[in-house]
Amino acid sequence: MSDRSTGAYAGDHLKSAVSRNEAKMQCPGGSPRPLNVVVVGAGIGGLAAAISLRRNGHRITIFEASQSKSEIGAGITVQRNAVRVLKHLGYSKENLKAIDFNGAELYDAKTGTRTTAPWLIAKSEDEDIFCHRNDLHEELARRQVLEPACAL
Repeated sequence: MSDRSTGAYAGDHLKSAVSRNEAKMQCPGGSPRPLNVVVVGAGIGGLAAAISLRRNGHRITIFEASQSKSEIGAGITVQRNAVRVLKHLGYSKENLKAIDFNGAELYDAKTGTRTTAPWLIAKSEDEDIFCHRNDLHEELARRQVLEPACAL
């Protein structure tokens, strides 16, 4: 799926998702009239959108201009509302190599003493996590490839 004139392409791992997911199956809450949807950009948002749309019975094609995603030093926090979305998308916390992020560590510049400051909101089932951006991207790409195509 390469278009040399615009430089757009769908990565190999995403191209194979279309061919592997051609099996017809019924999807709960699927659209009565599936759409052919193009997602431009296979970043975190694009992959999450593609997974959700595919789950609702739509046919997805993803285009990405970058040959590879290689972020250096891009640690991110994923807040609990986003963790709920990731759970819905079927993510694996182990694949993210995530750690819980339930507050802040404050350091005094003069003395070097550390103080732990937990979040002032009630604990819940879904806690904030800290992970590497590339691990989150790879996990969403894995979910996109594993997500079955839905045809009604």
